[in-house]
Amino acid sequence: MRHNIKRWWKRILSDIRARKRKASVTAELQKFFDLPNDLHMTQSGGDGTDNIYFVSHEGKTLGVLRLATPDEKRKIPSSSKPYSVMNAKKRIDYEWAMYTEGSAHNLTPKPLWRTHDALLCEHLPCKNLQNTLIKEPDKAWYILCRAARAIGRLHDVGITHMDVCLQNMLGDAQGNIYFIDFEYMPADHILPPAQRVYDHLRLIEAAWKFIPADKKAGFGVWLDYFTSRMDDEMRQVNLSLLERDLSRMLKEKELGTRIRKLFTNRLL
Repeated sequence: MRHNIKRWWKRILSDIRARKRKASVTAELQKFFDLPNDLHMTQSGGDGTDNIYFVSHEGKTLGVLRLATPDEKRKIPSSSKPYSVMNAKKRIDYEWAMYTEGSAHNLTPKPLWRTHDALLCEHLPCKNLQNTLIKEPDKAWYILCRAARAIGRLHDVGITHMDVCLQNMLGDAQGNIYFIDFEYMPADHILPPAQRVYDHLRLIEAAWKFIPADKKAGFGVWLDYFTSRMDDEMRQVNLSLLERDLSRMLKEKELGTRIRKLFTNRLL
């Protein structure tokens, strides 16, 4: 409860700090869409560093905007982390590239507009998979297997995410899954095979606490799929490079042991 209040308050303060820039971005978007002065931006999320807004006109949602909080400095992660953070401009450029490539394969929203500190993507009428898991916990492994197959499709087109979790995945009524929030780049020491391993394992790491205790032992169906996706390069990954960020799942005796056995590097 305290954590949620802290996040809410941080979001409010971030929105206040961004208010002036938000007004100027609204004016820029009105010109982009060639609309009169009744464009609306409604905050839907944010972490203190970025604010997320639904952009709408006459009741129609035109897109989802990520706006960097002015002068906000992101915390630099430890050099042992498998990912790195970027400044606002580099992050916008990076996300634009990921959305451009991903949307060409129906794996991400389409990017619509950008400036040095803001990025607008199309709005998809989809459900957040994290909320789906919370509402239907008995279907946890079914949901996670769907998500894992989507990760496989993402990797097949040469994209890794580095912050895979159900919260960053949207599902529609036709069974499509879309990835959002490409905020992190792979760290320099994490090569593509390790990036792919991390994406798959990070999915379970992030979801583990939401899986009902009596369902956790049902991981076999997901593990079978993950095993089928592993090529020789992935099997040779030194799991210790990723272990700190995957401690919740790797500490699980049966699951952790079976995951470790998939890798040819036994010095773990």
